[in-house]
Amino acid sequence: MWFPCCYLVLLITLINVSLSFTAEKESEDPPRYCGIARPNPTVKKKAKGAEETAPHEFPWIVKIYHNKTFKCAGSLISDEYILTAASCVTSLKPGASTKPVRLRGSNLRNTEKRPPTEFVLEFGAHAFKETYENIVRRFGVEVLLYPNYDTFDIQKTVMQTNDIALIRVKPIVFNKKMYPICLPKPKAKIREHSNLLISGWSSRVYDLLKKPLDPSKNLMKSEVTKISFPSCKKHEKASMFLDPLYQLTKNEVFCLTGKNNFDGCTSDYGGPAMVKSSGDYYHLAGIASWRSNCATNGNPSFYAQVTKFLDFILASTKNSKFLPSKDDRSRNEF
Repeated sequence: MWFPCCYLVLLITLINVSLSFTAEKESEDPPRYCGIARPNPTVKKKAKGAEETAPHEFPWIVKIYHNKTFKCAGSLISDEYILTAASCVTSLKPGASTKPVRLRGSNLRNTEKRPPTEFVLEFGAHAFKETYENIVRRFGVEVLLYPNYDTFDIQKTVMQTNDIALIRVKPIVFNKKMYPICLPKPKAKIREHSNLLISGWSSRVYDLLKKPLDPSKNLMKSEVTKISFPSCKKHEKASMFLDPLYQLTKNEVFCLTGKNNFDGCTSDYGGPAMVKSSGDYYHLAGIASWRSNCATNGNPSFYAQVTKFLDFILASTKNSKFLPSKDDRSRNEF
């Protein structure tokens, strides 16, 4: 008479196994929308300053290594493309002039793309030194540079304009640790004095003695504020740079400032400036390009204006897979 009992135990076991597999499958379902952050609801937001993100809070942030050295950050925008700064994927041509293009008497580009296979991109990372089983790595397949990118020196400060590039990789399978951020609408504008989030491992932070600091152990985030372009142009650390002669107008860049020391340094070059929409998801508003002395309170950081480059981005990525936003209605503001 023990057979029915054994069958009953076996049946219950099979049901439990089936349910556990179902739950696991559901938890691994790919995300439906772009730009959905995954914050830790038990962590209280700090009033100011940089703070550590929850693991995979921003699943679109990518680490970019060049010849095995951490170089920049980037943002996953589709299954094949990462948007970053052009300055992260180029080098100055030997003997090239570092005057702005309108002063050097030639429209020839003074930089060249680095070979894509020199780049390794790391997806799904939270820690700066992440264990291999927690991440996906891809070699670069192609580097696409915005045609009018330029780099130059102004009073011994290296500057960039039109600082946008794409790195193509073998397609990524979206999961809860890696999926894209939303691109902005073509006419979207960032309101003055609005708050944005920047995020990175702070690899390029410098202290007051100009000594490089170690990268953050884990991914950091910080709230920053957009200041108006006229106000930015009046700032003593920005006025000499923001000039139409250098192709640095409000069409190409916007200015962000933090409330505390290092707030504006939380983002690595190439990393995102993000705007949270009313639908509770994030758009990629800017790409970290250059900054004045960010170890001093109130100095602006400068971000490439993503809407300026949308035609280039969409034309270059038209055959890749994007995710829709939760609210795809047309809008003219973030």
